[in-house]
Amino acid sequence: MADMRQLPLKRRHLRAFLIGASAMFAWQAVASANGVVSDPASEHSQEPGYDLIISGGRIVDGTGSASRYGDLGVLDGRISAVTPVHGLDTAAAKRRINAQGLVVSPGFIVALSWSGSVHQRDDGRLANKVTQGITTEVVGEGWTGAPANGRNGGDPRFFGQHGFDAWLQAMQQAGRATNVAAFVGATTLRMLAMGKSADAPTPAQLEEMRTALRLAMEDGALGLGSALSYPLQSVRPFWWRDAA
Repeated sequence: MADMRQLPLKRRHLRAFLIGASAMFAWQAVASANGVVSDPASEHSQEPGYDLIISGGRIVDGTGSASRYGDLGVLDGRISAVTPVHGLDTAAAKRRINAQGLVVSPGFIVALSWSGSVHQRDDGRLANKVTQGITTEVVGEGWTGAPANGRNGGDPRFFGQHGFDAWLQAMQQAGRATNVAAFVGATTLRMLAMGKSADAPTPAQLEEMRTALRLAMEDGALGLGSALSYPLQSVRPFWWRDAA
């Protein structure tokens, strides 16, 4: 894996790696969807020691270690305690979730998602994702909604040098329940420079692709995502509009 510190990212675009809610909120969504009842701390309690305690669940921590049953305490958006079952019974908390019979785990990452444009027009709560425990999606296999121009049939909102930034902002402003990590699609860049031509690129067209890739990475793209096993036209997503 590349050293992320060496990527040419502007500070203001670091949000592109994680757009949206934290994994902890997704855990809560999964618990709620499965009928878990959460009770606020008693009004007679002292100042809470935790913002949230999830108790009695089967904890799968993502490290490869064996699962175990226990309690989990959250403070200031971070997991600050993991104990055996009943280990946090006497701890004060603003909110408690009884996770008995459920699995408590970090959010799942979809390493190949095609939801980059769907998210901009559908329900941002994404119940079909968070109820399965999905909290992060990686988009950009072959095609992305930006950068765009008339040759690749993209959305005019994402035209121009920083169309990729505009695309990320559109997803963020739509209000979404998952995080997103975005590559820039290789087919998107090719069609940006060449339209639907199947010819080899000229030096000028290749340079246009390189420039667009550099600008997209400055805007927050993780890198270049390709789908080289597919013919050019089959990589187009269903929302692609034929170029004039």
